[in-house]
Amino acid sequence: FKSNFIISGGMGSIFTSADAQVWTPRVSGTDVMLSSIAASPSRAVIVGDFGTVLTSDDGLVWSQRSSGVTNWVYQVRYLNDQFVAVGETGLILTSPDGLSWTRRRSSVDAWLNGLNYVEGNYYIAGSQGVILKSPDSVNWSMLPTSTGKSLYDVAGENGRLLMVGIEGAALRTRVTPWITPVPSRKMGKISLP
Repeated sequence: FKSNFIISGGMGSIFTSADAQVWTPRVSGTDVMLSSIAASPSRAVIVGDFGTVLTSDDGLVWSQRSSGVTNWVYQVRYLNDQFVAVGETGLILTSPDGLSWTRRRSSVDAWLNGLNYVEGNYYIAGSQGVILKSPDSVNWSMLPTSTGKSLYDVAGENGRLLMVGIEGAALRTRVTPWITPVPSRKMGKISLP
């Protein structure tokens, strides 16, 4: 972000680096665990425990923002031109700019751990195999799953969705149909000895 790498962690720590070798500590104004970072073209957002949201327009100076919650905001991503964050007890937050946040109804109490935007839909992976889907980041529905293991992150590409989790759990599926038919092969005669 703005030609800097940014990392965060325990006790409100934030470090930036231009080369990923020499790191400079930055003032966060908090002492909570900061668990995730996302950036839009103009703003970086860091989230953490106790509803913590920090923003910066240069990656160097950070300001606290109100998330409106006290839950742990575990992960934030910049997806489809907005910030979306998930966390403790079914927490989903959205923000167009990282400054003002709106809580969205998830209808679950599980930890929500990871999220992504794939082929026109938002997907969230959560504890105990919870998977949520939304076309608009406002209305969420739970999808059936084949695992009760906690899922921690979501990736997608070329119409495919992958979720990974604890104990090697990996779920994958197509979220869009194949756009070209599978070529047929002509079967030759089979000779038996």
